Amino acid sequence: METLIQDVKYTVRTLGKSPVFVAVAVLTVALGIGATTTIFSVANSLIFRTPDGLPNHEELVTLHRINRDGSSFHSFPFDEYEAYATSDNGLTGLAAYDIFGGSLTSDGDPQILSGQMVTQNYFSILGTRPALGRFFLPEEDSPGGDPAVVVLSYGTWQNRFGGDSSIVGTNVNLNSHSFTVVGVAEEGFTGHISIAGVGAFIPLSARSLFAEASVGDARKLLSLETIGRMQPGGSVELVQNAADVIWHRLQEELPEEREGQGADVRPYSNLLAATGPVSAFMALLLGISGLILMIASLNVASMLLSRASSRRKEIAVRQALGASRSRIVGQLLTESIVLFVVGGGVGIAFSYWTTGILSNVQLPIEVPLVFDFSPDVRVLMFTLALTLGTGLLFGLTPALKASNPNLSTALYSDSAGSGSSGTRLRGSFVGIQVAVSALLLVGAGLLLRGLREARTVDVGFDPEGVGAVLYDVDVISYNEVQGREFFRGLHERVAGMPGVVSAAAINILPLSLSNAQTALTLPDRPQERGDGIRRSEASVVTPGYFQTMRIPLSSGRDFTESDNSGAPNVVIINEEIARRLWPGENAVGKTIGVGSSREPVEVEIIGVVQTTKYRSLGEDPRFMIYRPFNQDYSAEMAVVTRGLEPAAAVSGIRNIALALEPDLPPGMLGSLEEINGIVLLPSRMAAFVTTLFGSLGIMLAGVGLYGLLSYSVSQRTREIGIRIALGADSGAVRSMVVRSGMKLTAIGLGAGFALALAATRLMRNLLFGVSPSDPLTFGLIAGFLLLVAFVASYIPAIRATRTDPMEALRYE
Repeated sequence: METLIQDVKYTVRTLGKSPVFVAVAVLTVALGIGATTTIFSVANSLIFRTPDGLPNHEELVTLHRINRDGSSFHSFPFDEYEAYATSDNGLTGLAAYDIFGGSLTSDGDPQILSGQMVTQNYFSILGTRPALGRFFLPEEDSPGGDPAVVVLSYGTWQNRFGGDSSIVGTNVNLNSHSFTVVGVAEEGFTGHISIAGVGAFIPLSARSLFAEASVGDARKLLSLETIGRMQPGGSVELVQNAADVIWHRLQEELPEEREGQGADVRPYSNLLAATGPVSAFMALLLGISGLILMIASLNVASMLLSRASSRRKEIAVRQALGASRSRIVGQLLTESIVLFVVGGGVGIAFSYWTTGILSNVQLPIEVPLVFDFSPDVRVLMFTLALTLGTGLLFGLTPALKASNPNLSTALYSDSAGSGSSGTRLRGSFVGIQVAVSALLLVGAGLLLRGLREARTVDVGFDPEGVGAVLYDVDVISYNEVQGREFFRGLHERVAGMPGVVSAAAINILPLSLSNAQTALTLPDRPQERGDGIRRSEASVVTPGYFQTMRIPLSSGRDFTESDNSGAPNVVIINEEIARRLWPGENAVGKTIGVGSSREPVEVEIIGVVQTTKYRSLGEDPRFMIYRPFNQDYSAEMAVVTRGLEPAAAVSGIRNIALALEPDLPPGMLGSLEEINGIVLLPSRMAAFVTTLFGSLGIMLAGVGLYGLLSYSVSQRTREIGIRIALGADSGAVRSMVVRSGMKLTAIGLGAGFALALAATRLMRNLLFGVSPSDPLTFGLIAGFLLLVAFVASYIPAIRATRTDPMEALRYE
């Protein structure tokens, strides 16, 4: 410890004499550490961080209903959840929940919040305790009980009710219904999904207050997510085996409807869904930030090597006086670690700033999300380990190189040179920097080109100029009659707004991360197992939807107001269904079954429209069935308009809806282009990160190349002086220096492109219409890197031509 303290004191003194060197090194390290810390902090918040109020969270698991190929997963209908919850499942208990958007009103002031309907055992399974009052009783979440009770989150209690301890027993208005407050959750607990930011919890049976159904039936209307706690000594594998047995029994009950599906048990993760894709994407971003950290660290290593080379006489004197090599290495490593620790501290400060900005990002979705990406103890420990590790790793090579000088040469020569081996080592560092920068820039180029191509992807509809606002009348407990009346009045008034050319409504906007499916049966032919035609995307639309979205009608007719409950059931299908089921025939007039395969509703096809994109830009053509709103009610509908500017249309729609129902909050809203942009968010994030980090990388690589060549010129002063004295012209000297820099860049470029050809194939899902080996992207990146290398090489080359032969020879 005494030696370490001495080394640190000596390091501070010596570094204090080189403020420019310290500033550049610290800033370089801060860029790398700050970028990596920011990305890891986001990943930590989404995946690793556990919300407050979840003791022994490693015992928690989630149960999902998935397709056997793992392509998608679905939440459970209530009867399936009940089958799992009441069977031998390897769990101490299985809870179910459903998140909804709510409107909380007290003293006439409505507030939009995220709500959660939960089974009575939800809180006990999670192990949380109330800060005030109690949680739900069994009879409050059962048919015949009183479900009009609510548990407020601690934040809602504090912010909305000022922490009033007498809140228990009072009534609040939630979604236009009176609920009695029975408790307040403990501080920090907002459910087991932190980004949901749940502000109020109600029993699952309270769904009966929001729909025309009895208490018992209302629970079965829900599509539920589940969470459970394993029994003592249990494991995910044991719970999975039990789930497979239960699912096999359920599948035997409904073989056609549950064909090709299964149950999947997963360890609890602080994510609403899609843990695999999110984890993979965060791993990609962490890998990218790790590459920029490597570039920064190599740059600092090169700087340390140059600094150590200039101190080789000092080091030789110390060794001649008896200092061991290990002592010298320890001193030099201390300098490296001190630089990296200071740079890491600046990087953490940078991370706090960037994560603060990212935490305020809000997506245009109906349920508001709460992000807290700020670094916690795990992130700080990760950053500390990363800082010390990189400081040690990238300081070791310069320390070993500098601690092994030729004593006679170092003591008796005035030259600060370190020999060709040191130059080769620094050249290797620069080559690696160029290679990694090339890899990042190629990735950025492909992603940017993919995003550009995404604009030209034919989605089958025209989102430009379309404004959309989503409303869910369930949140104010409208029944079907009230809901139909509200949407009919809203549609009529919006269509009459000045400037609106056409208006319509749909329950699920395309390319909005929402979807619904239905079973499709053909009465005139038997269904064959595995034929892939049983399930179809499904939407409910009003007349005029296809006109508003500019979706061409291939044959037949559009819906009209006469397609109501008193008329025959009708449907419009897309061309993909017509092509697959009736190749070469006219599908109009055919009859299909829609809904449950046990009791399908027979409907007549009255029209065929162009196939569009529904879930993602890169998807293969999907089946789609459109039902008329007047025959198939949906409590959630998005009003879309064409003609007005989207911002003006959204404002007008909101004003009209507010006049019709003051307590109804809007959900997703904005231009359809903005809403569709959600599906491009991963590609945009990856493109932004790779472009930013690639730019930083090439900047650092350019600085490193400039520094290497400048140092090389200073070490070759005598050689250059002799060349000029013997008649070499300035052009030849410039060419020699530039050629050296371009050679290093070409080698790094070749290695980087080889890595890029392998790595970019993993990005296929983020690219749209662009090959991972796109020659244009590779060509442009190569040209750009060579240009940067030429500029970085040319400046030292000019300096070399100004060498005075006599001065150079006299100096040497």
